[in-house]
Amino acid sequence: MIEFKNNFNNLLKNIISNYFQLFNPHKSSKDDIILRVERMTIKFSILSNFIALLGGKIKQKQMISGNMADILSNLYLSYSLIWYHYHFDKNNILRDECINYLMQDAEYKMNLIISNYPISTLKPLLYPIKNNIKYTNFEDKNKLYNYILNNEELNSVFTKDIYYVNTVLEKLEKISKMNKTSEEYKKLYQDIIKVDEYKC
Repeated sequence: MIEFKNNFNNLLKNIISNYFQLFNPHKSSKDDIILRVERMTIKFSILSNFIALLGGKIKQKQMISGNMADILSNLYLSYSLIWYHYHFDKNNILRDECINYLMQDAEYKMNLIISNYPISTLKPLLYPIKNNIKYTNFEDKNKLYNYILNNEELNSVFTKDIYYVNTVLEKLEKISKMNKTSEEYKKLYQDIIKVDEYKC
């Protein structure tokens, strides 16, 4: 009983500490993407403590535990991207777009868990950690597309384990480097968009 009381008190202290960090953040970085991941980590820590209060019932709530696992995976991948780009690749265009995608997915799943949290008396305490979902910016998508298209090193990574010889992917890569006014471009363009007749 004493051990349970001590553990429960530690849980409450951890929840209060995390709420304090959430509302009084210490900015460890000027990088908005890193701050977004750190903020999501604090929210996940708070949510994990509330999920722990379900005790053995968590085994019956497989949708909740599954979504919690997805959020943890997204955080792990986000920190991996931050580490990799810090040490090896200083261009953050690809990093930012990937992390934004991971955070959007994590934020949606966190909101889903909060909406389905089964202890109604504690549910209002989770509302402060609900997320305002940020949607994809098409301009950023275009920047990313152009960055990948013009980066030979990335292209070689993406095509390394993909069979694309004599496929439409190879044709698309080839046409992207052609002069749009050339006859060769027009011929290949027609070849890509054409629909072959069905032969009986």
